[in-house]
This record gives sequence, structure tokens and C-alpha cells, in this order.
Amino acid sequence: LYNFLQTHPEAAAMVDVWEWEPAMTDQVRLLQTLPNFVLTPHIGASTAEAQNRIGIELAERIIDLCQ
Repeated sequence: LYNFLQTHPEAAAMVDVWEWEPAMTDQVRLLQTLPNFVLTPHIGASTAEAQNRIGIELAERIIDLCQ
């Protein structure tokens, strides 16, 4: 990915979800030096709204199981 993005500045890559959550390896640090690569933290469910919705969904599923 690094080589491709480096040689194709018109291309871009944004990574949000990994198969495994990477440690800050040398490879990831190298990718982050490129202006056409964006790495976002995996925190999509960390907002108050998302946590509220997860709580409601969990409660609804528990009620369904108890019926």
C-alpha cells in the first residue's frame, strides 16, 4: 500500500477498521508520513448517542428473549 500510494499521489487510502487492531508499527508509521493516507481510530461507538442506542438495543433484545 505504501509503495502504491507513494507512486500514485492522485490515489488515497483511508483505514478505519482493521482485521486486527495494529500496534503502532514501523509500517503504520511509514504510511502515516504520506499525505494521501488517513488512519482513524476505531471509536465509532464511543459517542454518547451510540452508547445510548446500544443500551436500548440490548434491552430490547433481552426483553425479546424473555417473552
